[in-house]
Amino acid sequence: MQGATFIEELFQDKLDKMSAQLLQQGMQQGLQQGKAEGRVEAQRMAILDVLMSHFTPPVAQYRRIESQLQTLVDMEQLRALLFTAVEATDITAFERALAQTIDTQEKP
Repeated sequence: MQGATFIEELFQDKLDKMSAQLLQQGMQQGLQQGKAEGRVEAQRMAILDVLMSHFTPPVAQYRRIESQLQTLVDMEQLRALLFTAVEATDITAFERALAQTIDTQEKP
C-alpha cells in the first residue's frame, strides 16, 4: 500500500488473512456437503438398480419410484429401503414401504 499508515497496513493484512480463512472454511463445507449429497444419490441409484434387476418395472413405474426417492435425503431411510428392495417379493411391496417412509418423513 502506497502511503498507507502502519495501522492501515496491519488492518489490511488481518482482513486478507480472515478472508482467506473464511474462503477455506467455505470450500471445506462445500466439499463435505458435496460428498454427503453424492452418498445419498449413490444410495438412491443402488435402490433403483436392485429394483430394475429384480423386477424390471415398466418405465412409468420406475420413473415414479425414482421421483419419490428424490424426496428422501436421510441415509438411514435410504439404507432401509435398499434392504427392502433386496428382500421384497414384488415391486408393490417395495412401493408400500417407500410410501410409508415418505409418510413418516412428512409427519413431525
